[in-house]
Amino acid sequence: MFTSARPITLFNRISDHSQYFRYTFTFRVEIFVFPCKIRSIDSPTCKHDRVVVVGASRAESLDIPCQVDADPPARSFRWKFNNSGETLDVGLERFSSNGTYSVLRYTPVADLDYGTLSCWAENNIAMQSVPCLFQVVAAGKPYPVRNCSVGNETSSSVVVWCLPGSDGGLPQIFLLEIYVGGSRTPRVNFTATDAPYFYLTDLEVDVSIRLIVYAVNSKGRSSPVVLDDITLRDPQKRTGESFSYVPMTPHAYPGLPCFVIHFFTRYLCHRGSI
Repeated sequence: MFTSARPITLFNRISDHSQYFRYTFTFRVEIFVFPCKIRSIDSPTCKHDRVVVVGASRAESLDIPCQVDADPPARSFRWKFNNSGETLDVGLERFSSNGTYSVLRYTPVADLDYGTLSCWAENNIAMQSVPCLFQVVAAGKPYPVRNCSVGNETSSSVVVWCLPGSDGGLPQIFLLEIYVGGSRTPRVNFTATDAPYFYLTDLEVDVSIRLIVYAVNSKGRSSPVVLDDITLRDPQKRTGESFSYVPMTPHAYPGLPCFVIHFFTRYLCHRGSI
């Protein structure tokens, strides 16, 4: 409310002898302002402006949510599925709706069941012009990292790097856990988002640690890669040689046993000829 009051003075001449009477009036003006909400009505629009990637393995049932902004609320939804060969309407019994939200239960069982799902909403204004899009891809847990190495060692820090495996069809991150001694509980863990590269600091000298590296996506963790018996030495005790650790397992290097045996045989023959 705004209030304004100001006096107004009037003069009135009552005779030829120039006598005046003065009248003063005060006017009070009050203006009332009430808050109001401006309602914008329009056809439905998708809450997200990107294609949502949905990972699913065969025979796995997923609930796929389609959310829209709609005022007035949506009165109906429809879904379609498209792959490289056909476009199909999804039956009404396959999804539920509640005004601004629709959930589709989807279960891929064959290669042709992977493709793009589209969702439209309609309200009293119009049908949604641009659908919400969901890309259904074959997915599973990521593959383990490989060729892990340890280097750049100081008295309290070390660098660990690996090569990533397959991401399982979904975005993946990388997790490293540090175990001290024979503990089964990690002392600390590190996360890398772009690549399996870790800079570990504040480590203790002459304490054996075990490192376990995982790849992780929305389906779960990969199999672990274990780096055992890593011990940082006091700088005065080091010989100046670089430190490197590469896990040598038959699964990671199928030709490794033969290579080692062949190398060892050649070494013995060379030594015997001296």
